[in-house]
Amino acid sequence: MSFADGLMAMSRQVILTFFPLYIQIGLGRDAFELGIYVALLHGMGTVSQPVLGVLADRIGRKAVLVPSFLLLTCFYLLLGTRSPGWPLGLLVLAIGVFFYTLVNITSAAVLDVAGARTQSSASGLSTALTQLIVLPSPILAGWLVHRFGYGAAFTLAASFMAAGALIMLPVRLYRGDRPA
Repeated sequence: MSFADGLMAMSRQVILTFFPLYIQIGLGRDAFELGIYVALLHGMGTVSQPVLGVLADRIGRKAVLVPSFLLLTCFYLLLGTRSPGWPLGLLVLAIGVFFYTLVNITSAAVLDVAGARTQSSASGLSTALTQLIVLPSPILAGWLVHRFGYGAAFTLAASFMAAGALIMLPVRLYRGDRPA
């Protein structure tokens, strides 16, 4: 679970690093428009976090995480293809549904697996592992953008999300409070 979380964090770091550059340099938009896109990302995350959190508690972590990872994979692949304005704004809103929310759900999944007396240790170890995994991702994405353009960063982020979804498939996670 920590490795899947790390892949998601790699993906997020690539998006957080190169999406703003894409907006300003790649699309030639100003800082105000960039601010609007970032606000859309954060705003949708604010709305979706409690909703997806309750859903993950009810139907299970994997039932929310795997489809969400796969949706983000698709959304990241579309990032370099949308026109500025409302088409890109709608895509950013869709990304925002999952972008921040999944961090909380993956953390809950790690804590589900940890014993009651080791939750802080498990959380700390998982976070440290995630930070180590994330470290090379902006460097790799920078090299790819330099060679192939911004779309390569979004493809890399999508690849990380898809790999994270595949890693989670065999993992046994909390299945929710639904009746057996």
